[in-house]
Amino acid sequence: ARSCNIIIHGKCESNEDDDKAFIDELFKKLNLGTLKYKSIMRLGVLQKEKSRPIKLTMQNEQDKTLVLSKLRNL
Repeated sequence: ARSCNIIIHGKCESNEDDDKAFIDELFKKLNLGTLKYKSIMRLGVLQKEKSRPIKLTMQNEQDKTLVLSKLRNL
């Protein structure tokens, strides 16, 4: 199950809807269109000074590989 996960660091926290919009915008910048994902969640305990990483779970391993291969376009 972990083979479909992508961990994203450095995104400031505001709310869950902002995380979804961030992922949708990321997919748009990578020219992935409307690629589907299973879930988005923050990892760890909420702290004021630190931002938690985002765990993005893709539908399958091929989608994860596609996203990772397009990251050089950022």
